[in-house]
Amino acid sequence: MNLSFLIIKPLPDEYASEFRIELLKDNISRISVFSFLSIFWNVFFLVFDIVNYSKGLWALDLGYLFQFYFHLFFVLIMVFFVLLLLTRHRKHNPPPKYVWYEYFFIVFTLTSSAIWSILQLPTSTSTVVYMITCFLVAVGVYANISICLSAYIFSFIVMLFGLNLFVADITIIKDFLSESTIITLTAIIISRLVYKKRTEVFLNYKKIEREIIDKDQAEQSFQILNSD
Repeated sequence: MNLSFLIIKPLPDEYASEFRIELLKDNISRISVFSFLSIFWNVFFLVFDIVNYSKGLWALDLGYLFQFYFHLFFVLIMVFFVLLLLTRHRKHNPPPKYVWYEYFFIVFTLTSSAIWSILQLPTSTSTVVYMITCFLVAVGVYANISICLSAYIFSFIVMLFGLNLFVADITIIKDFLSESTIITLTAIIISRLVYKKRTEVFLNYKKIEREIIDKDQAEQSFQILNSD
């Protein structure tokens, strides 16, 4: 399989720093939106967790109790991201170190969805949450090659560990592995294509900007010559 279409040419040194800041600004806005949606969605699940508690299901099955703590922990982390990233100063002038918050967000969301998928086994829809999260992150967050590969591979390793720890049925393991492998590889490819497209848009913008500046300089030089 030829994957040359995923290769992204390095940016000129004069644009590299500016491009990183532009991506960081875009990602901060997108992560904030994603965090808001995740908070709403998981609060919705927390209501059901409390209903399960009122029915006495927590005492019958510890899985219900674990789901409650899982949803609560996820909401708290998303609230942290919202509070951290939505201030005016940090949103419009993000310091370079914020790339670590960006990286933590990607790893946390992918790993959380991987853990949730393991907990849903052996249901036939166990990989749905992982699939949705992978594709949303791939499309919604601009990740360079190192962040992209390390985050997806780490979440996949977590799933392998969970399978080895909690699942004994070979058939279930094979089906889950095949599905999750396809999802992970597809998400990585989508992420690279999205990043490549964003790079091309940035370079085209800088090219047009350079042409406008050169045109203005040429006109100014022409006017000076005419004035002489």
